[in-house]
Amino acid sequence: MSDRITHNEAPQLLKMAEAAEYLNVSVRTLQRYIADEKLAVVRLPGGLPRIRRADLDAMVNDGAA
Repeated sequence: MSDRITHNEAPQLLKMAEAAEYLNVSVRTLQRYIADEKLAVVRLPGGLPRIRRADLDAMVNDGAA
């Protein structure tokens, strides 16, 4: 599950390590969430993965993390 970003979204994107810390899980667990399609990943033009803060907030509020 991968989307393109707009310029306005860029400040709300976290690196994998930042997202893992935000959820208090390991990067490997975060990768499992992505593989299981529990969490969407956004790819920057260079292919680097980023996670939307809003998606992390939704995951926390749903109790999935």
